[in-house]
Amino acid sequence: MRFLQPIYKERIWGGDELKRMFHLDTPQPVGEIWLASDHPAGQTVDERGQTLHDLFPQRKWFPVLIKILHAKTDLSVQVHPNDEQARALFDLGKTEGWLILHAEPGARICRGLTVSTRAELEACIAQGRLQDALRYETVQAGQYIPLPAGTVHALGAGIVALEVQQASDTTFRIYDYDRVDASGNKRVLHLAQALDVIDFAFTTDDRESKSDHTSRSAANFFGRSAATTAENMRVWLDRNPYFSLELLAVDGKEVSHVTREPGVVCVTGLRGNVHPKGAQVGSLPYPTWVLEANEPLVLEGSGTVAIVHLP
Repeated sequence: MRFLQPIYKERIWGGDELKRMFHLDTPQPVGEIWLASDHPAGQTVDERGQTLHDLFPQRKWFPVLIKILHAKTDLSVQVHPNDEQARALFDLGKTEGWLILHAEPGARICRGLTVSTRAELEACIAQGRLQDALRYETVQAGQYIPLPAGTVHALGAGIVALEVQQASDTTFRIYDYDRVDASGNKRVLHLAQALDVIDFAFTTDDRESKSDHTSRSAANFFGRSAATTAENMRVWLDRNPYFSLELLAVDGKEVSHVTREPGVVCVTGLRGNVHPKGAQVGSLPYPTWVLEANEPLVLEGSGTVAIVHLP
């Protein structure tokens, strides 16, 4: 069992909230805290300075990236390719999911489209009314939003989320509100690439209602104390070929976590003070540990943890 040190990422849409929470000294807005990553863009290390590749040399790569997002302003509208489409770019595809930890009243996300064909979307773009094709929904703490590769999406302002994703950095930006960076330049859009990878099977309300890619609720984990909800408070939020995600509430008694899921396990404290028994515990929020396959996991404390299982 190893305790991972978080790293931060400056983002144009970030703010000061994560800087305050993680005691960061930087003048730039911070939008992401990477809790577990072996991606070349940022590698988390354990208390001995070892990367996830050092800890698991038998793996060609560590397949997921776990992060905390805080959106002070809306993120760009974007889409990610699947594994087959990303192969030509020498990268993985990017299926991901958001667990909403905090949402200001009226906060919303973009997820999917109001049109159902490429031709309809191209017409909206040509006519300068792309916004008409974007589907928005309000969210609240406790919602889980799965985002299979090919889904048009954007996190909205006023949201803090736990994101679990494939360890990919391939993003095709569709719309960015005409924002400019510190040099006065607009960020590059990737409309042609985006049109090639959008999965129109999961873009309309009708198709979504008939699929498994619907949001799930874990509101009980956020609306009450752990002591009143711990009994039977274990919920699976996602199971896909790349990762599985569950939440577990602990009420002050030791909990031996038993799972039939094979592979490596990552544990992130979300609420209260829960940690693996005997583990190093830091003072920062969202502490994260990684355990080897079949390593026993006994949790102690009171609160809620997210458990990510890797194949």
